[in-house]
Amino acid sequence: MTKTPTRLALILAPVLLALIAALGWAQFREARAGLLAEQERLAAERHFAVAAMLADADRQLRRMETRMRLSMAAGPGLGDRAEELAPVVAGGIAATEWAGAGPERGNLIGIPDLAARATGPVAAALDLLPPLEVEAAIGGAPSWSYFFSAGGDFITILPGAGLGDFLAAAPPVPDAAALIAHWLTYPVFALGTPQANPARAPYWTPPYDDAGGAGRMVSHAMPVYDGDRFVGVVGTDILLAALAEVLAHMASPLGAIGLATGGGEMLAGDLGGRLDGALVAEAAAEGGFARRGGDWVLARGFPGTPFLLLTVIPEAELRAMILPGLAGTGLLLLAGAAGLVAALVWYDRRHLRPGLRLAAYAEAAATSRGEPPAPPAELPPAWAARAGAVARAFAAAREDRAALAASEARYRNVVDTQTELVARHTPDGRATFANKAYCRQLGQSLEEVLAGRESQFDYVAPEDRARHAEHLASLTPEHPTSTTTIKVWLPRAPGDFWEEWTDTGIFDAEGRLIELQSVGRDVTEKVRAEEELRRQRDALHQSEKLAALGSLLAGVAHELNNPLSIVVGYAGMLHELAEDEPTRRRTGEIARAADRCARIVRTFLAMARARPAEKSEVDLGAVVDQVLELTAYGLRSNGIEVARVPGTPPPVLADPDQVHQVVMNVILNAQQAMMGVTGPRRLTIRAGEEAGAAVLSIADTGPGIDPAIAERVFEPFFTTKPQGVGTGIGLAVSRGIVEAHGGAIALSPAAGGGTLCRITLPAMTATAPEGPDGPDGAGSPGRGRVLIVDDEPALGALLAEALTRDGHHAVAVTDPEAALRAAAADRFDAVLTDLRMPGMGGDQLAARLVALAPRLKGRIIVMTGDALRVPAEADFPVLEKPVEIAALRAALARALDQDFGQGFGGS
Repeated sequence: MTKTPTRLALILAPVLLALIAALGWAQFREARAGLLAEQERLAAERHFAVAAMLADADRQLRRMETRMRLSMAAGPGLGDRAEELAPVVAGGIAATEWAGAGPERGNLIGIPDLAARATGPVAAALDLLPPLEVEAAIGGAPSWSYFFSAGGDFITILPGAGLGDFLAAAPPVPDAAALIAHWLTYPVFALGTPQANPARAPYWTPPYDDAGGAGRMVSHAMPVYDGDRFVGVVGTDILLAALAEVLAHMASPLGAIGLATGGGEMLAGDLGGRLDGALVAEAAAEGGFARRGGDWVLARGFPGTPFLLLTVIPEAELRAMILPGLAGTGLLLLAGAAGLVAALVWYDRRHLRPGLRLAAYAEAAATSRGEPPAPPAELPPAWAARAGAVARAFAAAREDRAALAASEARYRNVVDTQTELVARHTPDGRATFANKAYCRQLGQSLEEVLAGRESQFDYVAPEDRARHAEHLASLTPEHPTSTTTIKVWLPRAPGDFWEEWTDTGIFDAEGRLIELQSVGRDVTEKVRAEEELRRQRDALHQSEKLAALGSLLAGVAHELNNPLSIVVGYAGMLHELAEDEPTRRRTGEIARAADRCARIVRTFLAMARARPAEKSEVDLGAVVDQVLELTAYGLRSNGIEVARVPGTPPPVLADPDQVHQVVMNVILNAQQAMMGVTGPRRLTIRAGEEAGAAVLSIADTGPGIDPAIAERVFEPFFTTKPQGVGTGIGLAVSRGIVEAHGGAIALSPAAGGGTLCRITLPAMTATAPEGPDGPDGAGSPGRGRVLIVDDEPALGALLAEALTRDGHHAVAVTDPEAALRAAAADRFDAVLTDLRMPGMGGDQLAARLVALAPRLKGRIIVMTGDALRVPAEADFPVLEKPVEIAALRAALARALDQDFGQGFGGS
């Protein structure tokens, strides 16, 4: 510790020196910036003076061009002014001069016969001289002003110069025309020709030496036009010495100034020779002083000219001016640094070293397991009194940390052993805490959950995200807790899961949500069980509806079949009795219409009949005919065209009622699908054979089916129809029926739009043999006495009349008791009874008749318009109403054929 002050001084000395250097550099930069700003102000004044001189030349030039145009517009030709031209000879060269020529008044030098064949605007050029004389007299004119005729025939100039002066400034020439042509070779004229200056704009020439020995100069010139005819050039000259004189009056003791072209050629000033053009262009682009090598350069241009005013200040001159003023500041900074080092050395001895010893003691006390160590003897008395308290405080803090760690471990253990999902989230869904159950639910480790940058709320299923956001928005400081159930997609496994979450918002002092404390549970099985219960409840409700519908159909069928039986029976009898063709045609139409009604009623009963499948030979084409007959009105009223594609399907072994139900479901689905279609509505049906199987294809022109759900539509209670339109069980039942018959049913998009339903059923391998008397067993070996029992008198009378015409002795009664009395009083060979009658059913009557007359066993035929109510254990033949006469004859023939050899009435 004894070397600490020396080390500290060694460490701080470079730092302090660097600080002093930085402060000095900052002051130097500030002083340099001030000097450059002052020089920039002086440069602005110089720029203004030169700009004024250049602007005077430009104004003079434009006035000359304007005067020329106005004079030419006033009238062409010399007129009376030809007298002002006089011949002159000098150096053997003949020419023409203005008679009023003089140094102050100007002059005109032209070809000898100028007055006779002048091509240029001589009069306008002469009119130009008096105003120029006035301006020269008041000191506003540049060095020379002049007009060069484009025809090469004359020149006007002010101040005036004679022919001898022109010849002295030019190389030897043969005549005046060659003299003038020589002057037209100068850039001041060449740059104004239409070829060189099609824009007719003013221009400045590069610097050149005056032919008369006046020195270097620049010219400012402009072409003159009479309408569209180029007549010459007006121009003014400025001696570079005049520009240098302006700059000399504004010289600065710092740096150098100069006027240069954009290419770097010097015109005036004290910068020396030609400068680098690229350096000049870069400086001009800066807009202020720019460092170029060891110099600071400022360049400012003059609008409409190629000239730049340059100010160049060497960095060495700036330093020489600034550094002497900074010496005192440097000494003060060094003295301050020395004082600071001394103060730090004192601070180290009195405070820093004791503080380090105290820190070492505090560290030892904090890590000590037992009693804290004794304070170090080197501590100042004032510090030693507090050292023990510090040690005890560290010991207490160590114990508190240990207790806190144990408490956190117990809390973590309690949370991690919970089966519920526990987590904390930021408002945007990033997890800040999670228990093991939460990690297991996601299939991730705790580190993965906490390190993930994605929002945990992204696992919420899209259809539930809006509701979940509303749930979070409902949390407020007044009502911080809310519970919701949401569907989620978990990364650990495919499929849908449901979770119930109770979220408690944590808010800051201003009421902003800063974190969510969430407790959740997996309720997937519960939700699925509730959905299954709801499906079963819907199925039960649908079953009850179907049962009620069946009962209703049975009642309707019973009420319809009795009058239909009368219509069918009498229509058949009238048809047989008719002797003329019109009557037979009319009765045939009545019979066919009644038969159609009967088929519709039988179809209703077949749809409502609940019984085991009874397979028989079925023609798919006939089933389609029956279904279309039932659905004809609905299809027609909805503008649906039915197209039947020819085809011959093979017979199938199936339950006709169930096949009828399948076809009915598919056609009704197609009808409902086309209800919202605005275009053509067409139902195309084809029944045929493919690969030895019967195939029924039904295509509609509806909106079609998404291939993604083409399989799901066969799931129970899945429907794409609006609420209340469909139950979602029709296609599920249809698939069950078709697959129970060994077939298949599928939906797919139809060609051209719509949906195609394809039903495939295996064809029959063999046909069951028919009875000896044909399909109905028609034929009657004899006649007999027949008792007819029906509570519908008209129907009983019809049947009695029909049987009487066949040679039977028929007796009709209207109630079962009358039938029992008749059977007891007379001997009957057969009984024909209704099934549903008041007081006693046909099955009960049959049992009592057999008990009364055993010979009637097997000879009792039951008629019913309600086939649903036929007892399953019935051992008697059943005829469904409306009763057809042919079917009645066949059934009666079979009944009477039993023991026929014993004769009618034989026992």
